[in-house]
Amino acid sequence: FVLKQMLATLERWFGDVSNGASGDGAGAHEKGDVTEYRSSEGIALGHDGSSPIDRSVLSALQEVQIEGEPSIVKRVVDAYLTDSEPLISQLKEALSVSDREVLQRSAHSLKSSSANVGALRLSEMSRELEMNCKNNSLEDAARLVASIGTEFMKAKESLQKEGDLQ
Repeated sequence: FVLKQMLATLERWFGDVSNGASGDGAGAHEKGDVTEYRSSEGIALGHDGSSPIDRSVLSALQEVQIEGEPSIVKRVVDAYLTDSEPLISQLKEALSVSDREVLQRSAHSLKSSSANVGALRLSEMSRELEMNCKNNSLEDAARLVASIGTEFMKAKESLQKEGDLQ
């Protein structure tokens, strides 16, 4: 996951975030200030796995913080938690009625938004569910939805603690 992609997402959510920030993000990435890890499928992964949140993603968000403005990390985390809770419910409901399309759509949304806040394991699980649904397979859906629910609760707790520090 690169800072430019994160900035584009932030601008969709909150408008222009580059004014007064550290540029367009390319410099930070070129200087090596932002670490990017990718799985074999090209999905961003990171950190040592001990935390549900890759703090380097939140640090990259902090890089675009405008002095005197409300915490960008808190705003992004709050928006993520507000938008993601219903997605978890949609996954469970869609699974109960074997609605592959809703499972796929909800998993896709959760995959993207989770990566934006550093919940990379959750993003990867969501990607796996999305791909299974695209391939017309619900074989592992129950296991994946349960794992996604558990991982979301861990990520939520970690993000709420992070938000309290802002």
